[in-house]
Amino acid sequence: INAEYMGTSTEMSVRALVAQRASQDSYDMANRKHPVGVGHVYCCCCGIVRTGSVGIIESCGKFTEIAQPGFHWLCCCFGTQMAGFVSIRMRDFLVSTQTKTRDDVFVSINVSVQYQAIEESVRESFYKLTDVNKQMEAYVYDVIRSEVPQMSLDELFLSKEKIAQQVKSELGAIMRGFGYSIFATP
Repeated sequence: INAEYMGTSTEMSVRALVAQRASQDSYDMANRKHPVGVGHVYCCCCGIVRTGSVGIIESCGKFTEIAQPGFHWLCCCFGTQMAGFVSIRMRDFLVSTQTKTRDDVFVSINVSVQYQAIEESVRESFYKLTDVNKQMEAYVYDVIRSEVPQMSLDELFLSKEKIAQQVKSELGAIMRGFGYSIFATP
């Protein structure tokens, strides 16, 4: 008989809370938002921001400063807290869409968008968008669906670079206002 120690009821409830938090963290990571505690340490009056991220510090619910990587003392008695974290690492997002060409052929197009939060605009990237991927996906759909129906299938294969450049320029201009920089759309 194989048996495993399950622990006391307190240990089991702590395990359940950790499992629940891990499930929420994976959801939040998929949406690219970094709430308090995802890969970072935050405990009452101190916080640690990991390399490749910056922290958002609020006092009584109002933005006060950006916390660079490292250890930070927070005066929690006066309502100062770590509101969340923003990754400043390069990220990749794949958008798949289907559209029809001028010669009535349905094509499936995959666009990979490489983007990064602009370190000087972290405040905008944290507060202006809830889900950056959904926003980018909508803009990529708009560009693809406005360009591809004007081309035949042969023209589409020949103008791959033109479409990639169009997506990068239009998406880059819009996302800069939200605190993100678009590097490539290969």
